Amino acid sequence: MEEIYEKLRVLLSPKGFITLPKHKLTDKLLTNLYSEEEATLVATCFKEFRGKVSFEKIMEISSLPEKKLHDMLRDMVRKGKMRQEGTTDYHMLAYLPGVFEDYFTINIDEPQKMKRVAEAHRALLKIGFTPGMDWPLKNTPDFTNEAAWRFVPAIEPVTKTLKINETVTTEKQILPFEILGEYLAAYDTFAVMKCSCRNMAELAGEPCQRTDEDFCLSTGPSAKAVAESGYGKLLNYDETMVLLKKAAKAGLVHSTMNMQAPSSFI
Repeated sequence: MEEIYEKLRVLLSPKGFITLPKHKLTDKLLTNLYSEEEATLVATCFKEFRGKVSFEKIMEISSLPEKKLHDMLRDMVRKGKMRQEGTTDYHMLAYLPGVFEDYFTINIDEPQKMKRVAEAHRALLKIGFTPGMDWPLKNTPDFTNEAAWRFVPAIEPVTKTLKINETVTTEKQILPFEILGEYLAAYDTFAVMKCSCRNMAELAGEPCQRTDEDFCLSTGPSAKAVAESGYGKLLNYDETMVLLKKAAKAGLVHSTMNMQAPSSFI
């Protein structure tokens, strides 16, 4: 069974995503997130991240009875442990970002299991998902692409040299919150959902000190999808702006993906 969970760890740690290290905390996380039967099914039927596998293929590989397999897959999708495409295909996401957000946003697995997964995730977070570190840290670790607990820009920063005494022209910048109205005007559908990070922290016994309200916001087709799935509440534009004002008053920072087009998540 150790070999099965190791295959699962590798599958959930594709290149470019946060790596789940070989560590006792990862063991705790995965063995509570996926039962032995679920881990075996995933490790034997899914060979690559986002690789679609049909129900028929999964049944052929697993040799499970059709009804039992159907119930297992349905339960895993319902709890955010895997994704379904259409009516017959399934695929696995990376753990982070991916399964982590789905699992703690949907928030319907057994409470004690979710608590243990949250405890393991919170502890991995504190060591930067790097198994060689102890917490509390005695010094600040060097940044590495493999272990950093943040996302690295896709393009290297540009260095520009200025001549001595060269004049630099500056312009007033509108505060981030003040441009949100224009930014969000590209969409007409919004949905607020449970904050996976705040929910995880609370389950792990370290609740957010700012607020217990949820402010994670999805827009456009993504908003419609999460609302239809039952774990998001649809909002109109005015309700969305009221929500974001409350978030700002709570001292939260509006954060989204680094991209030119308006992002579908804030």
